Amino acid sequence: MDELETFYNQRKKEIDQYFLFLKELDIDQNKNYTISALGDIVQEDKVFELKEINTQILKSSCILIIYNCIEGTVYKSLECIFDKISEEKLNYKSIIVEIQNIWLKSKIPQKNTLDEIKIEILFEHIEHIISNNINLNLKDFLEKNRGYFGKGNITDNLIHEELFPKIGLIVSQKIVEPKIDDIKDNRNRLAHGGASFSELGKTLSFSELETDKNRIFKFLEKYVNEIKNYITTNKYKKN
Repeated sequence: MDELETFYNQRKKEIDQYFLFLKELDIDQNKNYTISALGDIVQEDKVFELKEINTQILKSSCILIIYNCIEGTVYKSLECIFDKISEEKLNYKSIIVEIQNIWLKSKIPQKNTLDEIKIEILFEHIEHIISNNINLNLKDFLEKNRGYFGKGNITDNLIHEELFPKIGLIVSQKIVEPKIDDIKDNRNRLAHGGASFSELGKTLSFSELETDKNRIFKFLEKYVNEIKNYITTNKYKKN
């Protein structure tokens, strides 16, 4: 479990460092800055004017790194679950039905219908599934089953309605953060060309971005704790 926490804390640290840099620039104001080159060879200082379009682009880039942290943490958590199952050398009969379904989805030949699979091939796969240890690889699985953990981007609703049920995780209280939808929507506008970085940046303030960042961090900390409890209590195993 330390692996997931380390992963998340590293992403969080990177974002915090970037926000500290932008805060020093006071990017909601337009100022002149002197850039000094540091290193073994000291170069001549260069002076440039931080223009409004620069600050707009910098603010928009905050959306990308925050969403990257959300998606990265979620997929890392699944990788940690799969790795744990593989490390324990569990077989098909030892794991909960939800994980069994994930395993089957990754191993049965991808055909339109079961009838299209040759019977000898089907029996061969069944024999392999029952008699061998589970070895789930998240990267390979996602390549074969795009959208399996959700047909859209990561949101709190997708986590509770798509992801948690598919790994058999039951939470006593939902982890809800509406700001994830805003981050996701703005990320998609940037990623798919619906808005330029400067256009979106005009609608953002740095103080609001800081507030959103902290809210997302609180959400992800709760998410990481849920996954931690799932793994430490062996919820992926049959009772």
